[in-house]
Amino acid sequence: MAHAVEWKNYDEREPVLDSVGLLLTSHRRGRCLVVNVCGNVGAATADLLDTRLRAAMDSVLLLVAVNLAEAVLADASALEVLTGIQRRATLAGKIFLVVAPDPQARERMRVTGLDRSLLVFPTVADFNAWNGGPDTPAAGGGVLTWV
Repeated sequence: MAHAVEWKNYDEREPVLDSVGLLLTSHRRGRCLVVNVCGNVGAATADLLDTRLRAAMDSVLLLVAVNLAEAVLADASALEVLTGIQRRATLAGKIFLVVAPDPQARERMRVTGLDRSLLVFPTVADFNAWNGGPDTPAAGGGVLTWV
């Protein structure tokens, strides 16, 4: 299944809805480019998510986050996308953050050991607190601590 999506400016919110109901938006928040995902990510939609996250890696920002608070990672293909993007981020000298994955996905990450290689924030509130909150200017500083 091919998805024709053209990505423009990452500093603007650009909703993209594919034919199977996956809604993707992106915006800059604090010092991160955030890609918001709404809907089910599975075999039918994993390619669209992968394409969007690969495009996000072209951002000038060093931090790229995927917000999964309104998404369900339906099968292993969704986790494959996240691990592939993590590898690309590492090669590009960027940091990839996973925000608020659903409980089943968090458990799969724990069981498979992915939670040790992905930087995961359990909730949006945790991410916002780390990222300086909603009023942090785009050029905000901060220290990344990886435990």
